[in-house]
Amino acid sequence: MNPSLVFVVNINETQPEFLKRAAEKFDGTGLNVGILDGHPWADSLTDFGVGAREEYPRVWISYDKLERWYEDRDLLSVEALYQMVDGLDAKKDKKDVKARLFEKLGEKFPVLVAQSRAWHNTVYLHLRSGLRILAAQEEYDSLHAMELEKKSKKLL
Repeated sequence: MNPSLVFVVNINETQPEFLKRAAEKFDGTGLNVGILDGHPWADSLTDFGVGAREEYPRVWISYDKLERWYEDRDLLSVEALYQMVDGLDAKKDKKDVKARLFEKLGEKFPVLVAQSRAWHNTVYLHLRSGLRILAAQEEYDSLHAMELEKKSKKLL
């Protein structure tokens, strides 16, 4: 069964150009491509890590009859997805688009991993959330330190 590439969007805020770009880039590549209005499905999509409405549009790649999937709001954003297959023409390189996509997903291991409903996936998601919190705190601390440095130079 072919993997499914799903763009989870707020359909009321999605421009027709977004839909056209997805169709042109991935049509005929061996990927099932779909657009899903995430709002009515947000609670169910939370199980797959793509339910947060404020983060739409999101990319969700599923395979093995929804038993395994890829998602990450940062590493697998819509723009990151297009960068992974950048330079390939879907009409000429249909098979290469799918191969390149999965090659690029593999390169992001261990930060981006195929997820499942297994218990270790829950551990992974909590660890990933913790790392994001630490990264945000580090960014905040560095900005705060720069502000303090500027203030101290003004006083001198």
